[in-house]
Amino acid sequence: MVENGIQMKLNKINEDINTIEFWDTFYKGCDSNKVWMAVEFDKERCDEIIDCFPKQDGLNVLEIGCGRGHFIRYAKTKFPFKTNYFGVDISQEAINKCIELDKESKYWASDWINLYGGTHYDIVVCSEVMEHVNNIETLISNIKAMTNIKAIFTTPQENQVDAPSHIWSFKADDIISLFGEWHRTKIWLIKTTNPYKQNYHFMIEAIK
Repeated sequence: MVENGIQMKLNKINEDINTIEFWDTFYKGCDSNKVWMAVEFDKERCDEIIDCFPKQDGLNVLEIGCGRGHFIRYAKTKFPFKTNYFGVDISQEAINKCIELDKESKYWASDWINLYGGTHYDIVVCSEVMEHVNNIETLISNIKAMTNIKAIFTTPQENQVDAPSHIWSFKADDIISLFGEWHRTKIWLIKTTNPYKQNYHFMIEAIK
């Protein structure tokens, strides 16, 4: 499929996929799905994201698509600087678990595309979300508008993860085109260790 000159593979379109109801049902089943729990908490990917944080106190960090809050809770144990964490997800079921497990950070449920309301954050993390969103360019533009310093994205490399909820599959050229309006963008690949067979992911550090 071609969107605004960007070549991207459209895997699947299904009106029942990536809805609030879809993700609420998904997260309700997470406790019994040990394979997914290992995937959701991916230490290599989390460490790479944290390494991109500026080494200073007082950062406001927002994670978009925070799921059940695994990354934020992990970052609080690994990043040694005083940081304010915020998490947003489309699923209220996921947010309820975040609030249960982390009383210090702030979590709320919102649509990933329409969450920008004028609030700004020093760092925005958007990990394993891009491949699920129909209007990727709107998502990236909204994240740019709310970012003070940088945003950090991750997404599977083309054909690495075949999941029903993945709409898009990206090549390096796709990523470069999508982030062309940012001041500077660094892109690299990491290999993660989880129950999927081949699992290479793009890391994208987009400087405001």
